This record gives sequence, C-alpha cells and structure tokens, in this order.
Amino acid sequence: MRSLNQQYLATYKTAWGQHSADFLLGFERYDRHTEEISASGQYLYRDGVWAVNNTINQRKGYGTYNEYSTAGFFGRVNYDWAEKYFASFSFRRDGSSRFHPDHRWGNFWSLSGAWDVAKESFMKPYRWVDLLKVKGSFGQQGNDDIGNDYAYLNQYKLTGANSALSDADLTYKGNKDLTWEKSNSFNVGVDFSLWNGKLAGSVEYFNRQTTDMLYNKPVALSNGYATMPMNIGSMRNSGVEIDLNSVLLHNSQFKWTVGANATFLSNKILKAPPRLRQGRHQRQFAPLPRRSKHVPAQPR
Repeated sequence: MRSLNQQYLATYKTAWGQHSADFLLGFERYDRHTEEISASGQYLYRDGVWAVNNTINQRKGYGTYNEYSTAGFFGRVNYDWAEKYFASFSFRRDGSSRFHPDHRWGNFWSLSGAWDVAKESFMKPYRWVDLLKVKGSFGQQGNDDIGNDYAYLNQYKLTGANSALSDADLTYKGNKDLTWEKSNSFNVGVDFSLWNGKLAGSVEYFNRQTTDMLYNKPVALSNGYATMPMNIGSMRNSGVEIDLNSVLLHNSQFKWTVGANATFLSNKILKAPPRLRQGRHQRQFAPLPRRSKHVPAQPR
C-alpha cells in the first residue's frame, strides 16, 4: 500500500487600529493505492516447507487493486475587534472518488462569533471576572465513509478455466446516486474564568443533525446481492457539556487543581424507512464511522 497526502496553504494577516484579521486559502489532496497478492494450495509435498510451489493440489493465486482519492479547496477568514468581538467564516469544496462524477463534490461552510463581555467598561466593578466569553457557531461536515472504494459501481467476481471466461458473478451492487452524508452542527455556550483563574470552565449546548446518512441497506437475497449503499434517513444528537476547573492551592512549590466534566446527551432518529424503525432493524440503523471533511470554525 502507498499513500500520498498533499496540503498547500497561503496565509495573510493584517491589522488597522483596533481591528485585525487573518486569511487562509488552501488545497489538499489524498491518494491511496492498495494492492494485494496471495496464493494458496493443498497438501504439502515436504513437511515444514510452506512455499506455494511445495503444494500438490488446488494451487491458486489471487490479487486485488484499489484506488481512493479525495480533494478539497478551502478558505477561512478570522476577525476580531479590540480583542472583545470575534468572528470567523470558512468554506470548502470537497470531492471523493467513492461517488459518481455527477455527485462527487460537496460544499460545506461554517460561521461563528464570540463576545468577551468581561472586557466591556460596564464590567470594571467586577474585577473578579477575568473572562466571560459568550460564543456561538454553525458548521457543516461531510462524510464519505461507506466502506467500499468504488461504492457507485457494480462489482463482479470473474471465474473461468482453460483460458475461457465461464462466469462473472455480481458481488457488490453499486449506487450511482450515492453522495455525501451531511451534518449540520449548532453550538452555543459560555467560557468563564473567575478570581485570577481559581475557578474556570465552560458550559455549551450542541445540536447536530445528520442527513443523507450513508448506510448499506439490506435487500432481498433474491436480487443476487445482500446490501446496497444508499443515502437514507436522518438523525439528531443534542445535549449539554459542562467543564469545571478549580485551583485549590498554588504556591512556588505546590499546585493542587481539581477538574470535573459532564455531558448530557440525547440521540434521536428523525427519519428512517418503515422496515428499519422496528425491532432489530432499528438497532442496525446507525451512522457509519465519521470522516470529518469540515470542522465548524471556532471563535478564538
């Protein structure tokens, strides 16, 4: 197997008065080539010699070759005013070889903002508040992990003997309409620090809705195949995350800190085909492992 990951970035920073901004443009590409060769045989002519040429019957050879590529163009703008108000916007366009050329590319964007209330003039009487940052963001992610590098193509196993093709059995049913699984994420929360950092933490609410979920849907075996890749259904994950840290004792020789965190999470399937909503099929219906193609911009 060989793989090549390329990334090219261009950045620019500028500032005027109490304003500052930085810009990022980039391109990335990932290529993976996998080749496997194997051989087998039955009954050894000489014990302890495991070479294929030492087998007597059913000597066979096998080989596979797979290619997988992704490419993405992206940009980001970060802005802050007087280190009190922050905003960020990003956009990217990604393509995956796992999808048909007509559905290969997806567009994903994110927007975020934050306000450090502690730096406002009306907060001067409350000097024990070091940081009070209110923040919010919305962003999109894409996922192409369907488990097959040629998911939009029908795939066959060729068999034959004596230089003649005897059969081509369908082993994988492709779907040319397959495309990106998409997740929309919304986050809102607050970061705080009190009494020179003696008590700090964050509270954040998140809501993530996934649509066009990638799923290998079971089908009747009479079709000649067991599953078919599809974009199917939607799911929502929401909840609250709480993170607290406290410095109980700190001097030149000793520092004692205590931390705690908790997450309250709710998962709900919003849309699914009727036969997947009941019994064991519902337990099978779950998103495939996530390959994040875009992370929502976060306020600095």
